[in-house]
Parts: sequence; structure tokens; C-alpha cells
Amino acid sequence: MSKKIISLVLCILLIISAASITASAAAVNTPQNAYSISLNKSKSFTFKYGYPAHDWHDSLVSETEVYYVFSPSSTGYYEFEATGYEKDKYVTGKTPSVALTVVDSTGKSVCSAYTSDYSLITKKAAKLYKGEKYFIDFCNFSITNLTSYNDYDWGYAEQTLSLTVRPHKHEYDVTKYKYSTYNHAFFDCRYCDYYYSGNFYKPKTLSLSKTSYVYDGKVKKPTVTVKDSNGKKISSSYYNVKYSSGRKSVGKYTVKVTFKKDYEGFSSLKKTFTIVPKGTSISSLTAKSKGFTAKWKKQTSQTSGYQLQYSKSSSFKSAKSVNISAKTTSKKVTKLTKNKKYYVRIRTYKTVSGSKYYSAWSSKKSVKTK
Repeated sequence: MSKKIISLVLCILLIISAASITASAAAVNTPQNAYSISLNKSKSFTFKYGYPAHDWHDSLVSETEVYYVFSPSSTGYYEFEATGYEKDKYVTGKTPSVALTVVDSTGKSVCSAYTSDYSLITKKAAKLYKGEKYFIDFCNFSITNLTSYNDYDWGYAEQTLSLTVRPHKHEYDVTKYKYSTYNHAFFDCRYCDYYYSGNFYKPKTLSLSKTSYVYDGKVKKPTVTVKDSNGKKISSSYYNVKYSSGRKSVGKYTVKVTFKKDYEGFSSLKKTFTIVPKGTSISSLTAKSKGFTAKWKKQTSQTSGYQLQYSKSSSFKSAKSVNISAKTTSKKVTKLTKNKKYYVRIRTYKTVSGSKYYSAWSSKKSVKTK
């Protein structure tokens, strides 16, 4: 047999031997001696594959799989995430290929994740039970796609990736169906098997914590409550609130609610509130012949004038009113019934864009005409 034939046979035997080594040495441990991993604590592992000396005479190193074990302290949803891929370290046209497989103590699959693109993340979640052991098979199939491996004929590469276990917060893919009186939505978590659906009924009422304020020079911002057609309160996360500008001086202001997310498409709701001027009070009433003179405390801020009201009835039935300039703090009322008791009260007002805004009435006082 020629030396060339003998060399060829030896090469074939070496390749077969290397293949068997790759299969048997891929995992650095087993589920029985898996490395422990804790909640919210990342574990880094350096995957290795190839010939460190770049020589086929060298021993093949194949550490492309590792096992971890996790035991939750409470029942709930947990996510498993692998990170650390760097796009610029892969051969052009080649991508990461990493897998996570989680099984319970009986070997039943709980969840698995696989990436074959540059999303830079492999993540999956599942419901786990308190005190149970879960084994995580962490595999790196694409280490030979790294440029460092392909720099030599007999390649070798190392790649450090991280694994993290954390509590899972559902992130949903949402399918919506719109109807005239409600929206229907189906929520499917993109990382685990949790899903739910719900109806979101048409918003009907908007109410404010206060609809009237007394002027004090401060900006007013009443809180909002929105209820649907069934009388159920709608969470503020489903709408935006816009207030009129200003909201400090006497006048009328608008609050507008527009809907989003699962309530998107429903008409907006509006509500108004007012700011009224500060009131005043009667300081004295002096009886006159068939009349009286009223005096009151001057109100200087946000006031256009005063309205004085008088009546023979304590409930102010059939009362008469008179508007008085803001510059004046007294008023003589005449042509009343002689020796008759009259009840008197006063309030301020401010005119804004043609509309009058009144304060509350003062306490009533009485006087008997002469």
C-alpha cells in the first residue's frame, strides 16, 4: 500500500474520531450536576469549539452546551433570556444560532427558545411552580460562524454569552375587533403561553372632581373619572387628558378626554368647570324712609361689579336685583313699602367674553324700613 493511500486512510480515521469527540464532548456538564442559577442573577459561560493551536494534530475542544438548574421560591411566570451576540463578529451572511430548552424534573419540556438572526436576544417564559427544579439546556450551535473561527484552516473560537432568569412581565401581541358599542381584543403573550381576551365598552360619562372653584390665583386641575356604557370605571391608562390653557382666572374651562389602546376609535368626551370670583359681605344696613342703605366690603381681585338682591321673603321669593359698579361699595334703595322688613344679600361678578360669572351669595341680613 502506497504512502499516499495510508495517509488518506489516517486522515479519514482522524475525521471520524473528531466527529465522535464532538458528539461526546459538546456538553460540559449534565442535568445531574447542572450549575445553579438564581433569580435576577446573570450567569456567563464561555463556549469553545475547534483546535486551540490551529493544528489538526491538536485535540478538538467542543464545549457548546451547558446545563443550569433553577428552583423558584414562588409560583408564577418566569423568563429565560440569553444575550451577548455581537453582529460584527460573525462571518458576513452568517447569523447567531443559540437555543434554550427548559424542562422539569420529569424531563417534560416547559419552554424553548431559538434565535437564528441578529435580534441579539433569545427569550422565552413559562409558568413555574414553587420548589420544583427546572433544568435549562443552553446551546450555542453557531460558534463556527464567528470570524475568529474562520481565520484559520483548523479553526478555533470562544464566545461568552449570558443567561438570566427573572420574573416575567407579559408583553402582548394584540388582535382587535371594532364594533359600534364595544371593542373586542385578544391578548397573546409573545414570550409565553398566557393569553386572555376582553370587551371594552363605549365610554359614556366623564365627570370631574370639582366643577366650580373660587378664584385664589392658583391653576386649577380637577381629576377625571370616565365610565363606560355599563357604568364601569375606565382606567386612566386608556385615555389622554387635555386641559384648557390658563385655568387660573375667573372663567369657564374645558377638559377633553381622548381614548387610546383598546378604546381607540371611540369619540372623545368633554366637560367644563368654572372659576368664580371671591365673594363679599354686607357690612351694614341702615333704615331709611321707604328704603335702606347697604354697605359692603370691597372686593378688588377678578371683580367687574356687585349684584345686590332684596326681598320681603327670607327665601328671596320675588326678589329684586340691582347690578352695581365695582368702584362702589354702597347703595341706597328707595321706593319700598313703609315699615316693612326686607332681607338683603350681595355677591360679586366678573364679565368674561360677554358672560357673567357670579360668586356665592353672602349671608343674608335684614332691615326694617321707616
